[in-house]
Amino acid sequence: MSVMRRTLAITETRAMRIKNRPSSFPSRGSSARFAASSSTTSSTPTDDDAVSSKYEKTETSSSSSFSTSSTVPCDDDDKDEYDNKRKSKLKSDIYAHAATTSRGKEATSMEKENVKKLLRELKDLQSRSEKKNEVKMSANEMLNGKWQLCYTDTHSFRSSPFFWQLGNALGEDNAKMFYSAHEHQTSLFGGAVGQCFQTIDLEAKTLTSDCVVKASVGVPFVGISPIFSGYGSVISKANIVDSESDSLFVVMESTTIKQDDENVIPFLNFLNNTRVPVYDVFQSIGNAVPPVEMKICYVDEEMRVTELGDGSVFVYKRV
Repeated sequence: MSVMRRTLAITETRAMRIKNRPSSFPSRGSSARFAASSSTTSSTPTDDDAVSSKYEKTETSSSSSFSTSSTVPCDDDDKDEYDNKRKSKLKSDIYAHAATTSRGKEATSMEKENVKKLLRELKDLQSRSEKKNEVKMSANEMLNGKWQLCYTDTHSFRSSPFFWQLGNALGEDNAKMFYSAHEHQTSLFGGAVGQCFQTIDLEAKTLTSDCVVKASVGVPFVGISPIFSGYGSVISKANIVDSESDSLFVVMESTTIKQDDENVIPFLNFLNNTRVPVYDVFQSIGNAVPPVEMKICYVDEEMRVTELGDGSVFVYKRV
């Protein structure tokens, strides 16, 4: 009996031990290894962490290097060198825009805005140079000479001071209508405005515009091909009545028409060398002929940027 009781007691004890035993036990030493592994993982960066850290360091270093050496040079000589290189790059970009947009005629609104941004930066660089050297660029220093229009954000024929004076007399809204009508008229039957030049002579106090025009004659509604076509020049002379450090004030004097090839349109030969006294005409209409301002936004030995009262921009290259 006692043996049976002992056997039952041992059986119940074992059953209780099995019931209370955890479902699983880590193997011997696994806890230590897990702790060591965890410690190693937290203290030693992985390959990804190393790459990330290296990339961030390189990016910061690269950014710092760019801002120091390329954007804001520390040394004055480095600044001058940077400014000169940047000016050359800006002018190259402006000439490229001019070439790819037919002197600005085919430029989109975005392209025109991009050119304005380049011109603003060019002007800022010049202002910084003038401030550093304590020298203010005078309108009388580099304007003399012959200049060729290479870009404008308006009609190219407005390079002529005749249209400055006319626009001033008509008013902004009427002037826009006239410019559009004139653009349409000059483009009929393949006609167009070609090269436009300005010659400034500050000693003689004159500004002379020479616009090459392709004149074509055809029959409306019959065809698009011209019957006759030839090239001529419209030469407009204005007198410089006043000047400031960054502006010239001019008044139109006369316009002369020249036909380059008299044999192309013979019946228009009577117009050749015809001189129209524009000043007298304007004076007879409105009595007073107020001067028109040509603002000089930028000028150096190679490039000149001017602006009219309505904000139209003209970029010229010295010939």
